[in-house]
Amino acid sequence: DVTPPTVLSATVSSDGKSVTLNFNEPLDSTVLSSALPWQFKLTAGLATYFPTTVAFSQGVLTLGLPDTPIPANSQLNPPTVSVHYDDPSVNNDSANVLQDASGNDVATFDITATNNSTYVPVAPPMLASSFSPFLIAFWSVL
Repeated sequence: DVTPPTVLSATVSSDGKSVTLNFNEPLDSTVLSSALPWQFKLTAGLATYFPTTVAFSQGVLTLGLPDTPIPANSQLNPPTVSVHYDDPSVNNDSANVLQDASGNDVATFDITATNNSTYVPVAPPMLASSFSPFLIAFWSVL
């Protein structure tokens, strides 16, 4: 196998405290280190986040975020989160990288994650009456 893994999708958790990345094949968790979170950068609007934890489970990688969660969806402007990963070198490495069991490094990537909150449309406000007489007066001193 000489084909590197690729990221297929990304989703922000409903509580805004993690981002899940789905890959096309399982990743090798034996190369996980404390340096790996710093190879990720997440941005949401003007805020920048660096993961505090990275967890693997087959082809799924979960980035744990600091105590300040990514904002939940708003109805007018649902936020998106840009996820950037830097492969530390152009070669296939043996530590501090994302790679498959064959040692093929995940290449540097950017992907957009959407918030996993449920969008609930709200009905617009209604007038209590369909007819409301108004008197508009203009006064002028001559």
